[in-house]
Amino acid sequence: MPETRVDTANLFKGIIGSLVRATLGGLTVWLATHGLITESQAGALLEAAVVGAITVAWAIWRKYKIQQRIAVALELPAGATPQQLDSAVKSRE
Repeated sequence: MPETRVDTANLFKGIIGSLVRATLGGLTVWLATHGLITESQAGALLEAAVVGAITVAWAIWRKYKIQQRIAVALELPAGATPQQLDSAVKSRE
């Protein structure tokens, strides 16, 4: 029976994205119902917060991938080519 691989990166992104959207949505609804912001401000706040959260998540993800690539590169023998590095990184994903 062939082994099935779970794409944990996409699974993680999906879970985090859902949690962020739910949290931000709940926060904006709470702020609007308590009269701290108007409905139009709630929509704008939600849009801005989602864009900000996505930007931060993307930056963290890129930093993680770069650190992962550096760790793999340090394990390769001196003089390894970029293609060998790419192959080694892909084999560890």
